[in-house]
Amino acid sequence: MPTYRHQLGTGKRFHRIHIPRTAGRFFHENIISNNFFPEQEFDDVYVEGHEVIHFHKELYEKHLDVKGIPSIAIVRNPIDRFIASSMIMTCFHKKYLSEFSNLQEIMEDEYEFSHVMNNIRTSSDTLSFDIEMINWFRPQLDFIDIDTNVWHFEWGFGNSFGEWVADILKLPTFPIRKLSYKPVENLDETDRLQATPKLIDNIRKYYEDDFAVFYPNQ
Repeated sequence: MPTYRHQLGTGKRFHRIHIPRTAGRFFHENIISNNFFPEQEFDDVYVEGHEVIHFHKELYEKHLDVKGIPSIAIVRNPIDRFIASSMIMTCFHKKYLSEFSNLQEIMEDEYEFSHVMNNIRTSSDTLSFDIEMINWFRPQLDFIDIDTNVWHFEWGFGNSFGEWVADILKLPTFPIRKLSYKPVENLDETDRLQATPKLIDNIRKYYEDDFAVFYPNQ
């Protein structure tokens, strides 16, 4: 996600890291409602094959002026995040591969799961995988800097979240409102893989490091 600057005289800046499927659009609308505005164009803007809105650590350190300003990220239980992200995978599969295979069965098989995920991580061929899928399934640790302030999706987005953001940005308040936001274009939010025991086991193994750092007790 781009950097933001306060427009009411303070000139405060911060960097918001947008890990896909972690309430990003909701948080963005609340950032705007608190008079912070993005310093870069980010809708449908790609750099090195990745949307600016979903830059991971390697790219935001390279392309954005983030040094010395507060950094904020939201993380999410890797199982829930994967299932929420799977709509982009099911959309691609239905478009190109559904007549040949069953995606749910593929992702429940440990070997096939690893094969699919490794192809997503390494492919630059949009006929093989939509390249933006990479960051939808990239481990969350790849987005986080040592100085990043981290909030857990499961803690909710009420007053405590607003107070936490205000404290980081050294503001008196940062109200969180129930604001609408635009849906992800051309994707059905409800068309997801089913969180079966086999699939959950594969997700746990693949995101082992994310669990160890962010969710050690789950």
